[in-house]
Amino acid sequence: MDKLKDDLFVISVTGEFHEGDDLRFKNLAIATDKAVVFLDSPGGLAGVGMEIGRTISIKGFSTAVAENTICASSCGLVWLAGKHRFITPTSKVGFHAVFSDTSGQQTVSSAGNALVGSYLQQLGLSANVIVYVTDAAPASMQWLTAADAKQIGLDIDLLAADAPAQASAPVPFGGDATASYAPTTVTVTPPPQPQAPLWRIFEHTDLPGYDLPDRSCPMEWCSFGARRAFRTEPGMDQLAAGRLMSGSSLIVAIVSSVM
Repeated sequence: MDKLKDDLFVISVTGEFHEGDDLRFKNLAIATDKAVVFLDSPGGLAGVGMEIGRTISIKGFSTAVAENTICASSCGLVWLAGKHRFITPTSKVGFHAVFSDTSGQQTVSSAGNALVGSYLQQLGLSANVIVYVTDAAPASMQWLTAADAKQIGLDIDLLAADAPAQASAPVPFGGDATASYAPTTVTVTPPPQPQAPLWRIFEHTDLPGYDLPDRSCPMEWCSFGARRAFRTEPGMDQLAAGRLMSGSSLIVAIVSSVM
C-alpha cells in the first residue's frame, strides 16, 4: 500500500483469488479510509471476490484496472464495487456466469449466479448490469465495451490515452479497433498466474495482533527493508515504482477524481 496524496492510498491486488484472501484484504483495508484498489487478476473463487468487493464498497474505495491489464471473472465483480470505476482504453474487464467444476466439466451454477445477482443489487446496480455480468457461458468472456457500459447504465471513469479517436464500433477495452467485435461473448485464455495474489504494502503498516506475546510474524508478512510486503516476488519494486510511483497520467487522473 502506497500513500499518494494526503490520506489517499493505493492498494494493488494481483493474481488468482484463493480461500482466505478476502480476510487478508479486510485486514489491509483497516489501515486506511481512502484508497484506490488496482486490480490485475484472471479471477478465482467467486465468493472470495464478492467479499473483497463488499469491503471495497463499505470503505468507499475506488477501483482501477491499469493500462494493458486484465481483470476478468470474479475480479470483474471486485472492480464493479468501486465508488469510482477507473479503466483505460487498453484495460480489459470481463465477466461470465458462475460455474461449478465437476469431473473436469464446467456447469453453470444457478445458486452461484443468484448470489452474484444479490451482491450486485447490494452494490446498487441495475437488473441490466446483473444480466450482462452473468450472461456469458463459463468457457467464454463478456468483455466490457464503452457502448455496453452506456447501454446497461453502468457508470465508469474512462481515462483516455493521448491517442487519435477510434472508430465508433463497439470495441472491448484493450481490444483491436480494426477488428470486428460483436457485443456478445468472446473466448478467452487467461494469462498464466501461478502465484497467489500479491498484496503490496509500500508503507509501514501495523498488523493487528502480531505484537502480542507468543505471536510471531508470519514469514510472508515480515518486514523487508523500508516496507512490509505480502508474498512479494523479484521485480516487485520495479513494477511498483513504474506503475504506482511514477506520477503517471493514470495516477494523477485518479487522485484528481477521488479527492
